[in-house]
Amino acid sequence: MKKHILAFDFGSSFGRAVFVHFNGTSLRLEEIHKFEIEPVSINGHLYWDILHLIHEMKTALLRASLIGDFDSIGIDTWGGDFGLLDRNGVLISNPHIFRDIWNMEGIRKIANSNSQKELYKLTGTQITSVGSLSQILAYQKRQPELFKVARTMLPLPDLLIYFLTGIKATEPSIAATTQLMNPATKKWSDKVCENLGIPIKILPPITLSGTWRGRLSPEICKELNISPVNVATICGNSTQCDVLAVPAKEPDFIFISCGILSSFGTELDRPILSEQAAKFGFSNEVGFKGKINFLKKITGLWLIQEVRRYLRNHGKNYSFSELEQQARKAPPLQCFIDPDSLMFSLSGNIPELVQEYCRKTDQYIPRNIGEIMRCIYESLALKYHFTLLELKACTGKEYNSIYITGGGAKDKLLCQLIADACQISVMTGPVNATIYGNAMMQFMTSNVIPDVESARELIAGLEPVKKFFPNSEWFDAYDTFEAILKKNIN
Repeated sequence: MKKHILAFDFGSSFGRAVFVHFNGTSLRLEEIHKFEIEPVSINGHLYWDILHLIHEMKTALLRASLIGDFDSIGIDTWGGDFGLLDRNGVLISNPHIFRDIWNMEGIRKIANSNSQKELYKLTGTQITSVGSLSQILAYQKRQPELFKVARTMLPLPDLLIYFLTGIKATEPSIAATTQLMNPATKKWSDKVCENLGIPIKILPPITLSGTWRGRLSPEICKELNISPVNVATICGNSTQCDVLAVPAKEPDFIFISCGILSSFGTELDRPILSEQAAKFGFSNEVGFKGKINFLKKITGLWLIQEVRRYLRNHGKNYSFSELEQQARKAPPLQCFIDPDSLMFSLSGNIPELVQEYCRKTDQYIPRNIGEIMRCIYESLALKYHFTLLELKACTGKEYNSIYITGGGAKDKLLCQLIADACQISVMTGPVNATIYGNAMMQFMTSNVIPDVESARELIAGLEPVKKFFPNSEWFDAYDTFEAILKKNIN
């Protein structure tokens, strides 16, 4: 049985459209279009150029149609960001970016309220600027007129699907990132919306993943001169696509979906809504067919990418490989930062901020780019170590392996340092995990592949798995890093 599908994967720095060909036994990827996704800064605020993204999708559809027929389309993006439509279905404004500084106003509103515990019990999600809730509360304060005229709020992947199909809906994996959905019932929480003054009527219907959302609209087909195809309701949250592609055979495993942000967690059958889970900041995100991915969002490759961006803008065009080599040459375990400190949340002079952080915490101050990169690498690994301890305390389980997917799987130094810091073997999942997960959900929707277990078995044979084993134990580093975390430098 031959099947051909088109997977759209939107990251925070680039997007791509990939043909996935399945001959009944193996998959073949064919990237047909790749494009940069750049934030737009207007009057000090950051937006996504949504019309540009639609243009790039149309370009991909045209290129795909020239290659051959395909059976369906699936779209995944990041969670948290959304668009607002008016009564006529017209986009009111470009979506804000979760890293926009005004989101912190929403965080402060929640932090100053007495509803944090109740909010966690109802939604199972950590309070974070990455979720939609902080943006909604910021909108209510800064641009209340938008919510007065808004009739529909669509998370980003559903907004893109709407422009292709005309259908307004969402699904549980991306709805969970709004911090307005109950992960157990897979329904919007009336109580949360009521408590925070959010009109529930603007939230779209939630349909289950593994179903068909609709077909390309006649207008799109006529404009592009292409045939109508099905659009699948996959997990619009790319993290859940990553998790589905983890080539694990054991029932209990740790995953790190490592991009600009890291999602560190494990797969469960039911959500954990304990006070301990809330205290540690874990979220219960919803995966394919209702699985719960109990995870914590922590910094991933953001700092490394920002160091590279800053140096490039100042005439030093290092590749990621060169930055890794610089870190390898530096002495180990000299100083650490908290990668999740608010100091590092926005673009800027990250090398200088790392030095400032070390100065404020009375540590050795890294002197060159190699020492700064070593500090970042080791701090990321140690943050994973402490997150692992928290996760084990919440689940009561022991774990023998960590699977890393996404861009972090390509970084050998990071993988080795995580093994050293966590004292657990680390295995790299596929670098193209998001595309594989996206495709597998489409194939399962069309009953070409029967279940998740079969999908993971197929993915396990596609790319060689690299294994990293602990080389040394960082006992002194644990104590130093824990003391730094307690100082809460921002």
